[in-house]
This record gives sequence, C-alpha cells and structure tokens, in this order.
Amino acid sequence: MLLKCPECELQISDKATFCPHCGYPIQPDIKPRKPRNKNNKRKRLPNGFGQISQIKNRNLRNPYRAMVTVGKTSTGRPICKPLKPESYFPTYNDAYAALVEYNKNPYDLKPDITVKELYEKWTAEYFKNATDNYIRTVNSAWAYCSSIYDMRAKDIRSRHIKGCMEEGFRIETRGKKKGEKVYATPGTKSRIKSLFNNMLDYALEYEIVPMNYARTFELSGDVIVEIEKNKKKHFPFDNKEMDLLWKKC
Repeated sequence: MLLKCPECELQISDKATFCPHCGYPIQPDIKPRKPRNKNNKRKRLPNGFGQISQIKNRNLRNPYRAMVTVGKTSTGRPICKPLKPESYFPTYNDAYAALVEYNKNPYDLKPDITVKELYEKWTAEYFKNATDNYIRTVNSAWAYCSSIYDMRAKDIRSRHIKGCMEEGFRIETRGKKKGEKVYATPGTKSRIKSLFNNMLDYALEYEIVPMNYARTFELSGDVIVEIEKNKKKHFPFDNKEMDLLWKKC
C-alpha cells in the first residue's frame, strides 16, 4: 500500500521507516536493525589446540576458561589443563587469542627438565624488568650451583640447595687467584637461597616440582651473624659536619 510523505508529499510504501526521497521519519518508534558485528563470531579451534568453555550461572567477570592440550588418554581423548598464567577471560575471542599465542610458542615446561634448563627458562622471564646489577648478582650466585646443573628439577630437595650454599664453588677466572676454587661467602649463601626461593616458586607454578624446598628452611644462625659482621657500619654526621655540609650547599 502506498501513502504520501507528510513532508515532500511523494508516494512511499506504508512499510517504510523513512521517506526515501527526503528522509522524513515515517515510523520513528521502529529502530533500524544494527548490522551484525562479524568480530563477535566465534572462531573454531583446530584439533589439539585446546578448549574454551564458558562458566555459566556464576556472574563471573571473566567467564571463559582456556585449557591447553597436554596429551591424550589411551582412548585418544585429549588431556587438558588450564592455560597459565591466565586461564579466564572476559570473552571467547580473548580466550581464543591467548590460545593462539600459546600455540605459537608453548611455554609449558617438560616434567623432566634439568635445573640448568629451569634456570634458563626462569631467568628469561624474571630478568625482563630487572636491573643489570641485579642480573649480575643472580648470575654470580648461580655460578656456585654447578654441582646440580644436570639434576632433574623435580628431584631437588633442601639438602641439595644447602650443599650449594655450603660446598658450592666457582673457578676464579681473573687475577692472582685465577684457576682457584672460590667458595661462597655468607652474603653469597644468602643470595643462593634467594635464587632458589624464586626459581622454585616459578617451577611450582608450572607444576614441575611438588613443592618449593628452598622455603622449608632458613639461613643458619652462623650465616646471619657473619652477614651482620660484614655489613659496613654507618656513622652519622655530627652537628659540625652537618653545618659544614649545609654551608657548601
């Protein structure tokens, strides 16, 4: 059925929402349908890529859980575990993008990884925002741990860490003592302990070790006493020295 446009008085269809001639709205209460956003279309995951599931009825801010495929059962069904370090995402496509990035460069660590391999993986992440001075400090402490480089990380126990602290050594490469064994000072022992604290936290997060054995013991009293002895004492300025400093400023 045709009718006249109230504005231009030309004939238009009674089903038109606006006049095709002048643009006058004929049915303002009817909102035009928005074009479908193609970006919201869910992308299909390739076989072996992982899984994405939506957690419903829990009002989660990030309801989409991404799982990575780590193997198959004897019947061929995939074995999956949560994507790390983040496994929950606000949208399906966010979870999909995370799985794509993971499959480009899987950061899963093998269960039989050696301590040396673990150190390389850990420092690659840990040193990203570290200062050059801190990196040198950690690498220096690591040099005393050569006796366990080839051990499986999951076999590390507190006695091995203590062994590095008490009996570990490095070979001097410069100066008069070049070629001689250099054993860990009390300060270095503390840094070795700190190194394993952080590295095994990383290994625990990725399920390489059953627990962090470095955190099951504290530094011995003798080591703490030696560290305190070796600290440089701070002598505060007296009033005359302070006045002199202020005058120079």
